[in-house]
Amino acid sequence: MSATTQLYFSMFKWTTAIMGSGYLLLHFIVPTPEQFIARLPPAEQQVAREKQKNRERENALLFETLKQNVRENKRVWEVKGAKKVTIDE
Repeated sequence: MSATTQLYFSMFKWTTAIMGSGYLLLHFIVPTPEQFIARLPPAEQQVAREKQKNRERENALLFETLKQNVRENKRVWEVKGAKKVTIDE
């Protein structure tokens, strides 16, 4: 093996190790949304679940509108009837 090939192999090996360890840390340390909501106080749990249900309803409405527009052979960016998505704080 030439020196250049060894260098590239070494770089690939270490890059893969760093990225893989980052993924594993993220996977095992960060809680899922359900676990996060379960750790909240009861009043905040209720608010979080209501926001989650509203988000699911808005997404369902958007997807249904997109499906209807696809059936009517319209462009995706010309979606009519969908509510404008806003970020709540």
